[in-house]
Amino acid sequence: MGFSISEKSFRNYNQIMSSNKVPSFLLFLLLTLALCFQSFASTEISEEVILDFLKVPLPEKFKNSDFGHGGGKYWLHSPSEFVPHPKMGYIHRPNSEIRHIERLENEILYDVTYSFDQYSRRVIPYPQEEKRDKFLMLFGCSFTYGNGLNDQETLGNYLAAFGNYYVYNYAIGGSGPHMLLSLLRERKLNKEMEAANGTLVYVYHSLHPRRTIGTAMNMTWLKDTPYFEKQDGRLIRKGTLASSRPLRTKFLSAIKYLNEVGVLNRDFPSASRFDLSYVADILQESKKEFRSQFPEGKFIVYVHPLSSIDEKLKDYLNKREIQVLEGRKYDDKDPRYIISPHDRHPSAKMNEELAKEILKALKQ
Repeated sequence: MGFSISEKSFRNYNQIMSSNKVPSFLLFLLLTLALCFQSFASTEISEEVILDFLKVPLPEKFKNSDFGHGGGKYWLHSPSEFVPHPKMGYIHRPNSEIRHIERLENEILYDVTYSFDQYSRRVIPYPQEEKRDKFLMLFGCSFTYGNGLNDQETLGNYLAAFGNYYVYNYAIGGSGPHMLLSLLRERKLNKEMEAANGTLVYVYHSLHPRRTIGTAMNMTWLKDTPYFEKQDGRLIRKGTLASSRPLRTKFLSAIKYLNEVGVLNRDFPSASRFDLSYVADILQESKKEFRSQFPEGKFIVYVHPLSSIDEKLKDYLNKREIQVLEGRKYDDKDPRYIISPHDRHPSAKMNEELAKEILKALKQ
């Protein structure tokens, strides 16, 4: 199971539009061909190849290779960052150090290392040896675990440095609320924490509803993640996004492939009101699962300041008694708060300020 195409698929949502002029009969033919020719590549990379990849300008051999590329950017992970998981779909490689390089043809954007512990959590290098009374558990996507940043620059590390919590960063790149629910059901997290009580902060991004339902632009890496259906008032796992709705999954995967090769420029479906209600149900169920392990624990949805939340979803969450916090909004074009104009993941400065805001909100 290779993830190089998956890592590529995390990028460039904003480049996908909702319309195209391809006739229906031609679209059907293209979809059929796409299903036949999709492939996945390995991401195990030698040191010699990495050194070549770092040359400026970028050697021609990488420009149409199986390494991640798109939007004028090229990237690699060594070793591959993700590994398959039977319940979650995929997780960060446990007990590992991952080198991640992202670049333009004539510029290195970053060359960083991610460290993950035995539970696939992003390592918190700030010393937490002194006795702390409570824990702070983070879940979210690449904005939360710290894509493009070294360990000491992540949100989790700043929370540990500024606060009085044991901080655990369970965030997974490219994930959504459905993966949080799966994590809470599959793991005895009370065996993985130093403190017996604490707070789970789910850092929300506007892309998360689409990831929960599966769309053309994210199906490649999310096809093996869990799918839930509501039965008798409770969400029951019904296989994966792929196995539970195979025809829909194949169709969306084909659309994704046609986007990658430039035939189409579309992502669908968008998240409907029904889908937003479904996301709210998943977060409500996640809160119940969290409280079953930590009866006095707090469950908070914090909207990332470089993103936003649909007002309808906020209303659904409020009706389900899910606390939603929104702090100051930051400009995702401000170079102080993003890694680069070419990669608008949060910068270390953004994480530093966000950590202070979250800690302040937790005191209220």
